[in-house]
Amino acid sequence: MRIAHKAKVLREACRSGRVLATLGSYIMYKRRCLGALAHHWSGRLNGLAVHLPPYMPAPEGERETEIAKRIFQAFLRMKERQAGLSQLYRPSSLWQSQLDDAYYPLVQGAKQGDFAAFHHFLANFGSWREYTGIEVCNLLHNIRGRLHEYMFLHDVFLRSLEEWRWLTGGRRSLSVLSYPTVGNQSGVLVDDRFIGLRSFYNDFYGEILGEMLTGHPRPVLADLGAGYGLLDYFTLRRFDSFAFADFDLPETLCLAAYYLMNVWPEKKALLYGEAEFSGRSLEEYDLVFMPSWEMEKLEENNVHLFLNTNSLGEMGMDAAYNYLAQICRAARYIFHLNHETKVNVFAEGEGRSLVAPEFPIPADRFRRLMRYPDLMQLSFGRRIGWNEDMFFYLYEKTQQG
Repeated sequence: MRIAHKAKVLREACRSGRVLATLGSYIMYKRRCLGALAHHWSGRLNGLAVHLPPYMPAPEGERETEIAKRIFQAFLRMKERQAGLSQLYRPSSLWQSQLDDAYYPLVQGAKQGDFAAFHHFLANFGSWREYTGIEVCNLLHNIRGRLHEYMFLHDVFLRSLEEWRWLTGGRRSLSVLSYPTVGNQSGVLVDDRFIGLRSFYNDFYGEILGEMLTGHPRPVLADLGAGYGLLDYFTLRRFDSFAFADFDLPETLCLAAYYLMNVWPEKKALLYGEAEFSGRSLEEYDLVFMPSWEMEKLEENNVHLFLNTNSLGEMGMDAAYNYLAQICRAARYIFHLNHETKVNVFAEGEGRSLVAPEFPIPADRFRRLMRYPDLMQLSFGRRIGWNEDMFFYLYEKTQQG
């Protein structure tokens, strides 16, 4: 079967005039195989193992059930309200297809009143087979056999680890790369210590962003589209007292609420519909999880630092203009990481996305402090990818209003 498949690939390459390119790719693949085997035989991969746990039953216990039921009820309220809102606060076609696929158990569980199915997804999103848009565990599901595992550990994990050590001057312990595995997280075990695939860059960025918040007795961090809150965790873990607000689509907001409410059980949390949200809620609550339309209630300069990674480039232009206006009003500092040149073109009638140079962050109110390529996209698991166009920007408000 393998020989027949290779013969078919070669015939198609001959017909398309891509014989040399196909042979080159094949030779490079074999070199990678040999390199991974050599590193295994040399002992360089000793102590490393891919960690991809099977789906597990949702945890039991009074607090666990209370958190999951609060999130379940908040999700029902959010979806009911979202149905009556404009396209500004609905997912783009790009994200809608993601939600229809990977988040099906969550959505259907809510529609059918099936709390158990809803809770099961919350408890296992970190090892979910389908790509959720917020974690890369699908890479681990694609590993087939021991050789592919060696290749992954060498080409992706070890290369990222070496880059992180270089970035940090070798002064940080591996222990800082570990994080709570709430949600059945997948990654790599290093001598039985869990490290996620995005640990390296979240630690790097989290250190930078955490330093920016140092000095405030109770820093206020907000995020538009936090995923499940991993970068926010790495940013805030140094502080005893803080306020964090996540504004997102209802589906992904559930994952952030589940993760961070379990990671920080001592923190006082507010979910949609449990109490009226306002800018002053950030004084009363430590963790706030609100659908994106609630951003309109933030007050001027309410937030010390506002984050966005990726999602401003995954929505239509009008939605991005709206969110950026809210962010610029509420934030003292803005950190965003988005595409520089590549646009997303959505379904008919939705238009395209904005790219970072088009973001309307007013120069008379904000000073750009930094623009730099995103190191994860630039070199994740390979040599420098000069075609990558993800850049992060850092802005400081110069007029406080």
